[in-house]
Amino acid sequence: MMNKLIDQFWQAYLVNFLFWISLAQGSVVFAAVLDITNARWGRRYVQLSRYFAGFLPAGIALFAILLLGRNHLFPWIAEPIPGKAVYLNVPFLAARGLFGLAILTMLSWKFMSATKNRYSHAARSGGSGWSVILVMAFMIVYSYVAVDLMMSLQPHWHSTLFGAHFAVGSLYLGMAGLCFVGILSGGVPREDRQKLCQLLFGFSLFWISLLWSQYIVIWYGDIPDEASFVYLRFYYMPWKAVSIAVLALGFVFPFSALMSRRAKLIGVVPFFSSASVALGLLLEKYLFVVPSLSPDKLGSIGVLALMAVAFAALFGLSYRFSVRRAKPEARDSVSDGLIS
Repeated sequence: MMNKLIDQFWQAYLVNFLFWISLAQGSVVFAAVLDITNARWGRRYVQLSRYFAGFLPAGIALFAILLLGRNHLFPWIAEPIPGKAVYLNVPFLAARGLFGLAILTMLSWKFMSATKNRYSHAARSGGSGWSVILVMAFMIVYSYVAVDLMMSLQPHWHSTLFGAHFAVGSLYLGMAGLCFVGILSGGVPREDRQKLCQLLFGFSLFWISLLWSQYIVIWYGDIPDEASFVYLRFYYMPWKAVSIAVLALGFVFPFSALMSRRAKLIGVVPFFSSASVALGLLLEKYLFVVPSLSPDKLGSIGVLALMAVAFAALFGLSYRFSVRRAKPEARDSVSDGLIS
């Protein structure tokens, strides 16, 4: 009984780690994309992403804590995989994970430092070189983080698109988080919110297209080592129900709700659409992690919920700390509703 509870604890920890670190890093990368494209409408969202970035240093420490539960998560530790042991070993996993997250945190702060004066005023100049470096590093690091922390849980399965799907999903999640918090704060103009909702609408298609591209190739190839991953999640209960929920929350609802131009201007529609995306992507990470380790039954929802509350509290504390560290003139009205 105790071993089962410990396993559920570490599974819930991994799911929430992937979700919250993706939320924080995805928002900063979205700000970098705005900078690269010289978007003049995204100034308030860039300011918000600075507060989200306060969670990134904590993410490095949380990854180090995650390694303490390695024997409860990674089956290749007890049963090394011939031909993959050079890559799938604990020292190399720890080194590349800590190094990658530290590099992304450093690049994020470099980007924010290089652009802080630019976004303190309405006037804009060209994009920062740090933006380009950050986006490139993000795609590389998050691609192998997806392999290390999710794909390796079922080490005989592989997908060449899985890393890209996780990275794009992290950016999608970061955008949804900025939209959600922007509405709560009440400091984002309707026109800016409309443009972000247009991007959310487009990214819902991009996200589902990457998921479909993996599914259809595995389905028609019907190679046992590859197909088992898909069949378990899409054809057998209870995972089939979770898969339907992921598709409904991550794609169907936001795509349908944000299709109308007028709906993008009504605060309640973007609010629930962004919340739906966030919940859908949390369940997606649950779907990628738990069936690989406990294929016969759902993990404890209570443990997952309690872990989510703990991570949310830590994220909120880091956000509040970042807001209080910011200069009063840089806070603007975008954060007033969240710190009052």
